[in-house]
Amino acid sequence: MKKTNLVMIIIFSVIFNAEAQDSLNLKNVPGIYKQQAGNSSLEVNFNPGNIFGSDNQFGLFDGGIKYRYFLSENMALRAVVRIGFSNTTQITQQADSENDLLELKNINRSYSVLLKPGIEKHFLRYNRLSPYIGAQLLIGYNTNQRIEEHQDNHEIYLTKWENSPGHFNLGTDMFAGFDYYFIKKLYFGLEIGYGVYYNKDLKFKYTDEKYPDQNNAIKQGSSFGLSPSMATGNIRFGWTF
Repeated sequence: MKKTNLVMIIIFSVIFNAEAQDSLNLKNVPGIYKQQAGNSSLEVNFNPGNIFGSDNQFGLFDGGIKYRYFLSENMALRAVVRIGFSNTTQITQQADSENDLLELKNINRSYSVLLKPGIEKHFLRYNRLSPYIGAQLLIGYNTNQRIEEHQDNHEIYLTKWENSPGHFNLGTDMFAGFDYYFIKKLYFGLEIGYGVYYNKDLKFKYTDEKYPDQNNAIKQGSSFGLSPSMATGNIRFGWTF
């Protein structure tokens, strides 16, 4: 975290030193580097803390992909989309015809989708820096499934666990951030926010093909609250076109 904070301090220093030079050397005309009416932008995120972490990865796409359309130089519609899917298989028993053993597997699947439509108000005072405020909705869904194969004589039967955990999410938040155009139409930035959320746990289901009397479905709870929505140290990189 200390290394991440140091990266943030350096970034802010570079930004405001550059803006000071622009104020001395350039006319303060909106749109020299920045967005104009009718432009679109695409951006991704990475976590600078991961550069120094044991996994040595950037964590690209951690915050999803964001698209913006600028209705004017200072007003934009936006939508963040994040879709996730994983399917992993582990062999738990090797096939062995001499000992009447079949190949058995454990399978884990997960699905997630997140959509955040919103609107931004930009301030045009600076040549390269574009501070903004805005609001957005949040709609999310994620679920998972675990399947285990078992052998009974010469047949395979399954046990399944679904939604452990699984969630439906709904919320809204206000945010503030900035884009800094280090080259014309190319920018990086940060964003923080605070919002209200509702989280509904999906029904947990257990299925056993051999012992169906053990099958059950359990309703789970929900939660509601206020929460900061800062993407932990994430830096945004984008292209306006």
